[in-house]
Amino acid sequence: MQRAQLRLIAVTLVVASLAWIGYRVADTMSRRRHDAVGDALQMVPDAAQRLQDFHRVKLENGRLAWELRAREAQYFEEEQRAVVREPEMIFYSDGEERARLRGTEGRLVFDGSDLQSVELEGTVRVDGDGFVVETDLATYDRDRDIVTAPGAVRIVGRELTVLGSEMEIAVSAQRMTLRHDVRVTVTNGSNGAGS
Repeated sequence: MQRAQLRLIAVTLVVASLAWIGYRVADTMSRRRHDAVGDALQMVPDAAQRLQDFHRVKLENGRLAWELRAREAQYFEEEQRAVVREPEMIFYSDGEERARLRGTEGRLVFDGSDLQSVELEGTVRVDGDGFVVETDLATYDRDRDIVTAPGAVRIVGRELTVLGSEMEIAVSAQRMTLRHDVRVTVTNGSNGAGS
């Protein structure tokens, strides 16, 4: 072989060797980075999943029973709970919307894949058929199918305003109870729901 051909073969082997070494180094670095991320996640077992535009529904007999939306959710899988921002829960009966529950922040508790309870706080508002309820804290309990508010409550209806505390709303039965400090003001209808 000629000297020029030998040089070409030598240069080709050197370039190929450098390319192979570069590939191995890049592959090793990528694996180390991936392993480091996995190790970091294992060191923080309670790390939460963050979800934007959270949305969950419950169907019963092919119809909506309730719908839950939130601007953001932080889900803790091991504890089966979530913290949500700007949540809104809508209750349905026979396919019709019956009530809407909103808050500034909320905590959800799950039983497997089923929603067990929802606790809302901040500016909590329940919009029902012809009435609006305002309070600072409200909880929905799935097993009992009720919404409770332990503190002060203001209810505005078509022709009345009711103030009280310790409210309970039986969602399916569409029955509301105030247990303490109840004051009712009857209006002429100009202060309808939402005003």
